[in-house]
Amino acid sequence: MGSVFGALFVKAGAKGPLILAIAVVLVLAVLLVVFAPQLGEIVRKITRVDILLTLIGIGVAAVAGQYAALRVASVR
Repeated sequence: MGSVFGALFVKAGAKGPLILAIAVVLVLAVLLVVFAPQLGEIVRKITRVDILLTLIGIGVAAVAGQYAALRVASVR
């Protein structure tokens, strides 16, 4: 995910990564509030495959975010 923040810094300056971080924290906070009552059950049902798929999803999201941020950046 660091590559996404770096790409946004190159593209939008210092406020780009800050805005993304605020958005991510807000989304995670809302998800935590929504799923808090079932959190114990969710944690008990997590398997290694679930963890693997989550990590692959994070990697794909990082590559897609970096691509989207730097797609139109000029090379100097």
